[in-house]
Amino acid sequence: MLEVLVSLLLTLFMVGVLAGVAARHRQAGEILTRRAEIMEARRIARDLVANGLAGGGAAGPGLQAELELRTFVGVGTPCGDGAWWWRGRRLPDPERDSAWAVSQGGRVWVLPILSVSSGPCSQDSPGRGVRLDLGGSTPRPVLLRLFEHGRYRVTDAVRYARTGSGFQPLTGAVLDPSTSSLSHTGATVHLRIRGRGDSSTVERSWSVR
Repeated sequence: MLEVLVSLLLTLFMVGVLAGVAARHRQAGEILTRRAEIMEARRIARDLVANGLAGGGAAGPGLQAELELRTFVGVGTPCGDGAWWWRGRRLPDPERDSAWAVSQGGRVWVLPILSVSSGPCSQDSPGRGVRLDLGGSTPRPVLLRLFEHGRYRVTDAVRYARTGSGFQPLTGAVLDPSTSSLSHTGATVHLRIRGRGDSSTVERSWSVR
């Protein structure tokens, strides 16, 4: 009877030790996962702003708590019969994009896209033919550059909103919303990011051309 009792106590002790080890490993894993998500949020925010501004995509100062950007989508060149030879990261979308139409003399108009359909182009270079119905009345453009207009915000996560829609998270909600922010004031864009539970803040600023 004594031996059974001792064995039972030893078994309970080992179970307690293993449970404690498992709990510490789980906590360490959660910390590592959160740190990785914070680093990913920093990288995404930095790259989105840097790439958007490098392409001349700042749409102008809006609310101080967010940044409006025109993200480059692709470019079209005329290929006859009102069609365009399109090269870009995706096809044009009338609900998301607007076009910078460039005339023969270098004048630029910003035009809405009313509809998109297949075009009759046939070329050897990578791309595809599309037909674009553009709003507004302009001389025949010789080049189209399409941009997606949207807004970025940094609170508990890096968030993005297309024109006419609400903000959606691009990262996990791992940031401190009382400290993390993205602002566009004057000719400067300023990014501040602090992970939830961190004691230090990462900051970076860009000059808007």
